[in-house]
Amino acid sequence: MAYMKKEDYQAADRCVDKALARREALPPHLITKALYRKASAQRCMKRLDACLETLKGLLEVESNHAAAKQMQQEVERDWNKQCRDQKKNFRKLFDKLSGEDKQAEEQERHARQALRERCAVRWLQGDVDSETFALGSSPACVEKDWGLALSRTVLWALEQFAVEGHVCVSTEESRAAFCFVGVSSTCELRWLRPAELLKRLPTVQCLELELVGFLGEIDPDNSRVPDPVKELPEGVIETQLEDRQARLRATKGSLEDAVKQEMFCDSEGKEVLPQMCFIAHPQLHRYYTEFHPAINWLIKKCIPTVVIGASHPDPSWKQDEHLLQKLGATIVVSKRENPYPMCLPGDSTVKKCSHIIGFCGGKAIERDKLMSAKIELLSQDYVVR
Repeated sequence: MAYMKKEDYQAADRCVDKALARREALPPHLITKALYRKASAQRCMKRLDACLETLKGLLEVESNHAAAKQMQQEVERDWNKQCRDQKKNFRKLFDKLSGEDKQAEEQERHARQALRERCAVRWLQGDVDSETFALGSSPACVEKDWGLALSRTVLWALEQFAVEGHVCVSTEESRAAFCFVGVSSTCELRWLRPAELLKRLPTVQCLELELVGFLGEIDPDNSRVPDPVKELPEGVIETQLEDRQARLRATKGSLEDAVKQEMFCDSEGKEVLPQMCFIAHPQLHRYYTEFHPAINWLIKKCIPTVVIGASHPDPSWKQDEHLLQKLGATIVVSKRENPYPMCLPGDSTVKKCSHIIGFCGGKAIERDKLMSAKIELLSQDYVVR
């Protein structure tokens, strides 16, 4: 009581605890006295929840303790008011934070929309709305026309780079050049639709498509199976759309071969790099070593590059981003689902182009560091060849 008179409530609380440490030896009236003093100290310290617990214990010892009952009613009233005030204050705080979050989200949405407007891609009726798809409000397109799906995937990837701040082809450019690496006759050459690309790039007057690959696959016995195509079309294949044109050229060989043949140079020998490169269904874990020179060159030249996810079931969804980073690539577009997956007619669960990953620049690892990178990947349970 002396400590209470001095308003040293902490000391009063400790003093009561010392008395209650001998609770087993105390008669009931002294226990209730100690608990009442403890509750009074807690009330003065505004520890109302603890005070109510102490009073509850007191009334279990002496249920008719009038002073304790009165204090309990008063403290409960104060505690309920305190809880209401806390909720009101938290609500105000959260409303303020929510308003700030909404403002930040709105600013980000406007910034992304401005970047979309700068990008040369313009979607047509029947295409998926990119913004609502990103918000989860629009479903993916179940596309049975694989050529159209691949073409729209290319354009969507171009737009995704734009919303991340890399506008590779703007509305101010009349020329666009894309390179496809590691292609095969069973995919890009047969399916790619230059006319569909032009329709969705209305400001582009000349679209140049360079297809490099057609080297075949490596079978389980580590032998190369030739690409089914025997002869590639020679020269340039042109597609006209009103007064605009797309020019497609297919070249058998690796990207290294294409660079040595100066395929990315103009008539005066000046280097003219593609604005974007695409690697579709690379099975990067199986062709890790084979793709190293191409990815190494793309990183060093800072060419925006899109890796398009493989067939379903798709192991690349879990590992390709990590494998690219291990090759030194800087990820710009983290793996994200594609609104234009190519679905097998009659079975929509079998898909290609399920997702994309985009990179641009980085610190490429050299050939002599490739083996140590593969050993490190192996230690992390990534199996690459």
